[in-house]
Amino acid sequence: MQHVDSFQYPALAWTREGQPFHPAPRCVGWRVFRCVTRGRPTLVYDAEGPLHLDLDCDFNALRECAGPGRYVLHQVDAGGSDVADAPAAYVTVPERESRPQANQNGQAAVQLALATQQQTIEVLSGLLTHLVNGTATLQKATAELLASGSDAVSIASGAGLPEHVAALMPKGDDAAKGGSGLEGLLNSPVVASALMGLAQAMQPPKPAPAPNPERKAES
Repeated sequence: MQHVDSFQYPALAWTREGQPFHPAPRCVGWRVFRCVTRGRPTLVYDAEGPLHLDLDCDFNALRECAGPGRYVLHQVDAGGSDVADAPAAYVTVPERESRPQANQNGQAAVQLALATQQQTIEVLSGLLTHLVNGTATLQKATAELLASGSDAVSIASGAGLPEHVAALMPKGDDAAKGGSGLEGLLNSPVVASALMGLAQAMQPPKPAPAPNPERKAES
Protein backbone atom coordinates (compact mmCIF):
# COMPACT_ATOMS: atom_id res chain seq x y z
CA MET A 1 0.00 0.00 0.00
CA GLN A 2 1.14 3.55 -0.81
CA HIS A 3 0.30 6.85 0.83
CA VAL A 4 -0.91 9.48 -1.63
CA ASP A 5 0.14 13.11 -1.77
CA SER A 6 -1.50 15.13 1.04
CA PHE A 7 -2.41 17.88 -1.44
CA GLN A 8 -4.52 15.50 -3.52
CA TYR A 9 -7.90 14.03 -2.61
CA PRO A 10 -8.13 10.27 -3.06
CA ALA A 11 -10.80 9.19 -5.54
CA LEU A 12 -12.82 7.31 -2.89
CA ALA A 13 -12.48 9.84 -0.04
CA TRP A 14 -16.01 11.26 0.23
CA THR A 15 -18.00 12.13 3.34
CA ARG A 16 -21.61 11.14 3.93
CA GLU A 17 -22.58 14.65 2.76
CA GLY A 18 -20.72 14.23 -0.55
CA GLN A 19 -17.67 16.35 0.29
CA PRO A 20 -14.08 15.21 -0.45
CA PHE A 21 -11.62 14.99 2.44
CA HIS A 22 -8.02 14.16 3.20
CA PRO A 23 -7.47 10.84 4.99
CA ALA A 24 -5.39 10.64 8.14
CA PRO A 25 -1.59 10.73 7.69
CA ARG A 26 -1.32 7.11 8.84
CA CYS A 27 -3.92 5.88 6.34
CA VAL A 28 -2.60 3.75 3.50
CA GLY A 29 -5.79 2.04 2.34
CA TRP A 30 -9.46 1.17 2.84
CA ARG A 31 -11.34 -1.69 4.44
CA VAL A 32 -14.57 -2.21 2.48
CA PHE A 33 -18.05 -2.59 4.03
CA ARG A 34 -21.20 -3.03 1.99
CA CYS A 35 -24.38 -1.20 3.03
CA VAL A 36 -27.48 -3.37 3.39
CA THR A 37 -31.18 -2.54 3.57
CA ARG A 38 -31.40 -3.33 7.28
CA GLY A 39 -28.72 -3.47 9.93
CA ARG A 40 -25.10 -2.48 10.01
CA PRO A 41 -22.86 -2.56 6.88
CA THR A 42 -21.28 -5.96 6.28
CA LEU A 43 -17.60 -6.58 5.68
CA VAL A 44 -16.70 -7.53 2.09
CA TYR A 45 -14.35 -10.49 1.57
CA ASP A 46 -12.18 -11.61 -1.29
CA ALA A 47 -10.25 -14.86 -1.77
CA GLU A 48 -7.65 -13.89 0.84
CA GLY A 49 -9.95 -12.52 3.52
CA PRO A 50 -11.41 -9.06 4.25
CA LEU A 51 -11.19 -6.84 1.20
CA HIS A 52 -8.60 -4.06 1.43
CA LEU A 53 -8.02 -1.45 -1.29
CA ASP A 54 -5.07 0.85 -1.75
CA LEU A 55 -5.66 4.47 -0.91
CA ASP A 56 -5.27 5.57 -4.55
CA CYS A 57 -7.83 3.08 -5.95
CA ASP A 58 -10.74 4.56 -7.92
CA PHE A 59 -14.36 3.59 -8.54
CA ASN A 60 -13.48 1.17 -11.35
CA ALA A 61 -11.21 -0.80 -9.02
CA LEU A 62 -13.93 -0.95 -6.38
CA ARG A 63 -16.46 -2.12 -9.00
CA GLU A 64 -14.14 -4.88 -10.19
CA CYS A 65 -13.48 -6.10 -6.63
CA ALA A 66 -16.93 -5.75 -5.07
CA GLY A 67 -19.41 -4.90 -7.85
CA PRO A 68 -22.01 -2.12 -7.84
CA GLY A 69 -23.58 -0.97 -4.59
CA ARG A 70 -23.22 1.44 -1.65
CA TYR A 71 -20.08 1.11 0.47
CA VAL A 72 -18.53 2.41 3.68
CA LEU A 73 -14.71 2.52 3.57
CA HIS A 74 -12.74 2.50 6.81
CA GLN A 75 -9.23 3.93 6.88
CA VAL A 76 -6.52 1.37 7.70
CA ASP A 77 -2.82 1.74 8.45
CA ALA A 78 0.13 -0.22 7.08
CA GLY A 79 -0.57 -3.07 9.51
CA GLY A 80 -4.17 -3.45 8.29
CA SER A 81 -5.71 -2.00 11.48
CA ASP A 82 -8.32 0.71 11.58
CA VAL A 83 -6.95 4.23 12.04
CA ALA A 84 -8.38 5.52 15.30
CA ASP A 85 -10.73 8.51 15.12
CA ALA A 86 -10.44 8.61 11.31
CA PRO A 87 -13.68 9.35 9.40
CA ALA A 88 -15.08 6.73 7.05
CA ALA A 89 -15.72 7.31 3.37
CA TYR A 90 -19.16 6.78 1.81
CA VAL A 91 -19.37 5.96 -1.88
CA THR A 92 -21.86 4.51 -4.35
CA VAL A 93 -20.82 2.45 -7.37
CA PRO A 94 -23.63 2.60 -9.95
CA GLU A 95 -24.59 -0.24 -12.24
CA ARG A 96 -23.74 0.16 -15.91
CA GLU A 97 -25.03 -1.47 -19.08
CA SER A 98 -22.95 -4.37 -20.28
CA ARG A 99 -21.04 -3.77 -23.46
CA PRO A 100 -22.32 -6.88 -25.32
CA GLN A 101 -25.90 -5.66 -24.93
CA ALA A 102 -24.95 -2.20 -26.16
CA ASN A 103 -23.16 -3.75 -29.15
CA GLN A 104 -26.22 -5.87 -29.95
CA ASN A 105 -28.44 -2.80 -29.92
CA GLY A 106 -26.02 -0.99 -32.20
CA GLN A 107 -25.86 -3.90 -34.64
CA ALA A 108 -29.66 -4.12 -34.76
CA ALA A 109 -29.88 -0.42 -35.60
CA VAL A 110 -27.29 -0.79 -38.37
CA GLN A 111 -29.10 -3.81 -39.86
CA LEU A 112 -32.42 -1.93 -39.84
CA ALA A 113 -30.82 1.05 -41.59
CA LEU A 114 -29.26 -1.21 -44.24
CA ALA A 115 -32.58 -2.99 -44.87
CA THR A 116 -34.39 0.34 -45.29
CA GLN A 117 -31.72 1.56 -47.69
CA GLN A 118 -32.00 -1.63 -49.77
CA GLN A 119 -35.79 -1.23 -50.03
CA THR A 120 -35.36 2.37 -51.16
CA ILE A 121 -32.88 1.32 -53.84
CA GLU A 122 -35.27 -1.37 -55.14
CA VAL A 123 -38.17 1.11 -55.38
CA LEU A 124 -36.04 3.67 -57.22
CA SER A 125 -34.75 0.98 -59.58
CA GLY A 126 -38.31 -0.06 -60.44
CA LEU A 127 -39.33 3.55 -61.13
CA LEU A 128 -36.31 4.05 -63.36
CA THR A 129 -37.15 0.91 -65.34
CA HIS A 130 -40.73 2.12 -65.94
CA LEU A 131 -39.41 5.52 -67.01
CA VAL A 132 -36.98 4.00 -69.52
CA ASN A 133 -39.67 1.70 -70.96
CA GLY A 134 -42.12 4.59 -71.28
CA THR A 135 -39.54 6.75 -73.06
CA ALA A 136 -38.74 3.96 -75.53
CA THR A 137 -42.44 3.45 -76.29
CA LEU A 138 -42.95 7.19 -76.86
CA GLN A 139 -39.97 7.38 -79.21
CA LYS A 140 -41.23 4.40 -81.21
CA ALA A 141 -44.72 5.92 -81.55
CA THR A 142 -43.23 9.26 -82.62
CA ALA A 143 -41.07 7.57 -85.27
CA GLU A 144 -44.08 5.70 -86.66
CA LEU A 145 -46.14 8.90 -86.89
CA LEU A 146 -43.30 10.75 -88.61
CA ALA A 147 -42.90 7.88 -91.08
CA SER A 148 -46.64 7.94 -91.83
CA GLY A 149 -46.50 11.69 -92.48
CA SER A 150 -43.53 11.26 -94.81
CA ASP A 151 -45.34 8.55 -96.79
CA ALA A 152 -48.38 10.79 -97.09
CA VAL A 153 -46.28 13.64 -98.51
CA SER A 154 -44.65 11.27 -101.03
CA ILE A 155 -48.03 9.98 -102.21
CA ALA A 156 -49.34 13.51 -102.55
CA SER A 157 -46.31 14.50 -104.60
CA GLY A 158 -46.88 11.52 -106.90
CA ALA A 159 -50.46 12.67 -107.37
CA GLY A 160 -49.26 15.87 -109.03
CA LEU A 161 -49.49 18.26 -106.07
CA PRO A 162 -45.91 19.48 -105.55
CA GLU A 163 -46.59 23.11 -106.47
CA HIS A 164 -49.74 23.24 -104.35
CA VAL A 165 -47.88 21.67 -101.43
CA ALA A 166 -44.96 24.08 -101.79
CA ALA A 167 -47.37 27.02 -101.77
CA LEU A 168 -48.84 25.85 -98.47
CA MET A 169 -45.45 25.38 -96.74
CA PRO A 170 -45.22 27.68 -93.64
CA LYS A 171 -42.64 30.41 -93.88
CA GLY A 172 -41.07 32.80 -91.38
CA ASP A 173 -43.21 33.58 -88.36
CA ASP A 174 -45.94 31.24 -89.58
CA ALA A 175 -43.54 28.31 -89.25
CA ALA A 176 -42.65 29.34 -85.71
CA LYS A 177 -46.31 29.71 -84.75
CA GLY A 178 -47.09 26.27 -86.10
CA GLY A 179 -45.25 24.58 -83.26
CA SER A 180 -42.45 22.07 -83.37
CA GLY A 181 -42.07 18.32 -83.22
CA LEU A 182 -44.99 15.99 -83.63
CA GLU A 183 -47.64 18.60 -82.81
CA GLY A 184 -46.32 21.00 -85.44
CA LEU A 185 -46.17 18.26 -88.08
CA LEU A 186 -49.77 17.17 -87.52
CA ASN A 187 -51.08 20.77 -87.56
CA SER A 188 -49.04 21.90 -90.59
CA PRO A 189 -50.82 22.70 -93.91
CA VAL A 190 -48.39 20.40 -95.73
CA VAL A 191 -49.67 17.30 -94.00
CA ALA A 192 -53.29 18.43 -94.35
CA SER A 193 -52.85 19.05 -98.07
CA ALA A 194 -51.02 15.75 -98.52
CA LEU A 195 -53.81 13.86 -96.82
CA MET A 196 -56.38 15.59 -99.07
CA GLY A 197 -54.39 14.63 -102.16
CA LEU A 198 -54.11 11.08 -100.90
CA ALA A 199 -57.88 10.89 -100.48
CA GLN A 200 -58.45 12.20 -104.01
CA ALA A 201 -55.92 9.81 -105.50
CA MET A 202 -57.63 6.85 -103.86
CA GLN A 203 -61.07 7.71 -105.39
CA PRO A 204 -62.07 5.50 -108.40
CA PRO A 205 -61.88 7.22 -111.81
CA LYS A 206 -65.11 8.61 -113.25
CA PRO A 207 -66.58 6.59 -116.21
CA ALA A 208 -66.26 8.17 -119.67
CA PRO A 209 -69.55 9.60 -121.11
CA ALA A 210 -71.45 7.36 -123.59
CA PRO A 211 -71.27 8.37 -127.32
CA ASN A 212 -74.27 10.33 -128.69
CA PRO A 213 -75.85 8.39 -131.66
CA GLU A 214 -77.55 11.54 -133.01
CA ARG A 215 -74.21 13.26 -133.61
CA LYS A 216 -73.01 10.19 -135.59
CA ALA A 217 -76.10 10.35 -137.81
CA GLU A 218 -75.59 14.03 -138.56
CA SER A 219 -72.01 13.47 -139.55
